[in-house]
Amino acid sequence: MIKCEEIVYVSKKEFDRINRLLAIESLEEMTDNELLEQGANTDVCEGLFYVEFGDGSIMNIDLCSGQHNYYDDVVWTSADGKRDIILDCAYKLDDIEVEIDSKLYVVKFKIQ
Repeated sequence: MIKCEEIVYVSKKEFDRINRLLAIESLEEMTDNELLEQGANTDVCEGLFYVEFGDGSIMNIDLCSGQHNYYDDVVWTSADGKRDIILDCAYKLDDIEVEIDSKLYVVKFKIQ
């Protein structure tokens, strides 16, 4: 199996912020002040990381929220742009491994 691996460098502050938001169980139960303190908002999508692999495929990693909670939105796109695969939500920022077409795609997060 071919392995495509990339490293994303992220500050500890940003890593902690993302995981803090992903850990919120219910935005609806938070007061306006609590939302402000956490830096949380509803119905947003924040592009976090764009990873390009050696074979030309890419992975977009976004932080999104709906009315209820935050979730990670991770999409792998083929090198020719004709195929997208949406990965399952992990609800935390952590290393990603996914096998697609006999290739193992790995994104490792290194905290600086």
